[in-house]
Amino acid sequence: MDYSRVLFVAPYEELAEEARKTVEVLKKPCRVIVADMSDGAAAAQKALNDGVEVIISRGGTASLIRQAVTIPVVDVEVTGYDILRAFYPLRDIEGSFGIIGFPSVIKGCRTVAEMFGLNYFIYELEEGNDSLQSLNKEELAQTKVIIGDTLAVRYSEILNRPVHLIKSGPESIAAAILQAEGLIEALERDRAKTALSTVILNAVHEGVVTIDKNETIVNINAEALKMLELTPDILGKPAKTLFRPQLLAGIHFKKFTGHPERVNGRDLVLNLYPILVRDTHLGTVVTLQNAQEIQQAEYNIRRKLYHKGLIAKFSLKDFIGDSNSVHLILNQARKYAFTDSSILIQGESGTGKEILAQGIHQVSLRQNGPFVAVNCAALPENLLESELFGYEEGAFTGARKGGKAGLFELAHRGTLFLDEVGELPLHVQARLLRVLQEKEVMRVGGDRVIPVDVRLISATHRRLNEAVEKNEFRADLFYRLHVLGLTVPPLRERKGDIRLLMTKFLHELAPKLGKPKLNFTEEVYQAFENYQWPGNVRELRNCVEKLIVLSETDLILPESLMAVSFIKNQNESAHLLDRPHQNPESQQKALFSQPPETSDPAENVVSVQGSLNDIEKRVIEKVVQLENHNLTRAARRLGIDRSTLWRKRRQE
Repeated sequence: MDYSRVLFVAPYEELAEEARKTVEVLKKPCRVIVADMSDGAAAAQKALNDGVEVIISRGGTASLIRQAVTIPVVDVEVTGYDILRAFYPLRDIEGSFGIIGFPSVIKGCRTVAEMFGLNYFIYELEEGNDSLQSLNKEELAQTKVIIGDTLAVRYSEILNRPVHLIKSGPESIAAAILQAEGLIEALERDRAKTALSTVILNAVHEGVVTIDKNETIVNINAEALKMLELTPDILGKPAKTLFRPQLLAGIHFKKFTGHPERVNGRDLVLNLYPILVRDTHLGTVVTLQNAQEIQQAEYNIRRKLYHKGLIAKFSLKDFIGDSNSVHLILNQARKYAFTDSSILIQGESGTGKEILAQGIHQVSLRQNGPFVAVNCAALPENLLESELFGYEEGAFTGARKGGKAGLFELAHRGTLFLDEVGELPLHVQARLLRVLQEKEVMRVGGDRVIPVDVRLISATHRRLNEAVEKNEFRADLFYRLHVLGLTVPPLRERKGDIRLLMTKFLHELAPKLGKPKLNFTEEVYQAFENYQWPGNVRELRNCVEKLIVLSETDLILPESLMAVSFIKNQNESAHLLDRPHQNPESQQKALFSQPPETSDPAENVVSVQGSLNDIEKRVIEKVVQLENHNLTRAARRLGIDRSTLWRKRRQE
């Protein structure tokens, strides 16, 4: 507490002397002057220019000072001890006593006078009024002695009676000085809070405007002034000078965010937050953001995610179909999108499981987060664990310096899509289960856990419930993944969508391939509808693309079907297409099992020498060779998934 910050205005010299002694004993800095009533008020006003922040005084002088200045004024309270000290010497005087003064000084006098059995009358002055004109002259004539404050002493000649001053003792003075010190400390805390708030408000890149309950602007940060090209003169003005009254009318009890608004000629996005204390509205905080900057920032984030490949490219609209089964699955997907529960999508290869996964992410609450997809069958087993969970530096030979974040970390606050999850090795399944349960991941070779917030969507072409029965897939993980389930129907079960898909792929691919006017004949549509499509939508798209590339006219004719790999000649095509109800597996076998003609049948012979694994490898390589290294046809011929074929060929 600085000497210059506290001023003690004593109405009389004796009080000033007592105050100086108390200041010295307490070792508290405080300047003491003598000035009574209006002189005290004038001295207080002058002291403001000297940096005084708290004033101490008593009685009428304190009352007048309080009216003259805006800084805190501390009253030197008159205690019971002070009143007893004033009354005790007069207890044996006969006759009535007059008690005259301001309430802060003479309060408690009635109790002490009655305790001593004295006759008395009280004349209590009003604050700001030191007149004695309304004093009862008859009561005054009967009094022997007047007891009161400095005003009574000042008017002692008018009263024509002996006047005894109620003096403040050292206890009262000390209490007032300590109270002033507390006020100074409180002012310092408020200043620190205000300075901190100002720094914070000016440090943020958003404009901030504070409005009180009377809809007056009470605070505005530097960014808002700059954004709106305003000056600090806006403080104290009605909020409607900036904002529409309708905008402020509905936010007394509920926040209002992301609202586009034109303010002072600028396109902004406003967030309005009500200030509530015990359900009482005390004001509103409005944050301002430049709409163009938000759009640019969103564009930059999406571009960064896109270049990393961490963004969903498809929406639910890209899952084409008008059949009842498609409508049902899309309705389910939209419902599931608004939860964070795990989803398992089951269906044959090529049915569009990843399109569904991306579409769910696009309409979920995590749509602004990353979408990370991984094909579990495409990664070698020894790399799968480190890719999913990450690794620390030195975790294994060839580990990147500084380590690497796993896919779970990359998908934080977004969606992780595990395609072909049924191909996960059992030991990786165990680690995956723990991550899903604990929502934290530990990198390979690491010793600390990293919290992750990820929504998991999985997909498989396998019947996982059967894999669980064969102990090829963990039951506990299956239940974790299959909280919500979607089953994508194969294309042969929704043939009514085939024309729609053909048209969609034709319009999508033909212009890119330089043939924008191309179209199908009715016979081609029917041929496609009669085929069973074991490769589902993916196979259909590839066939459409091949027909577009090979077409030489603006119409794709039935004769063009001879170019499609699953039709060997026109007669075989007609023969197969006339049997639409043939079992798809037998049809697939008929379409794809015939190997290319070779000059020497012995070339098709595979040695059966060695272990079972050796024989399997030779069979796989021979089939790949016979299919001219077309892995898709080779996998179909072997009756396995393409990713499984890829993995088996990679195994040593």
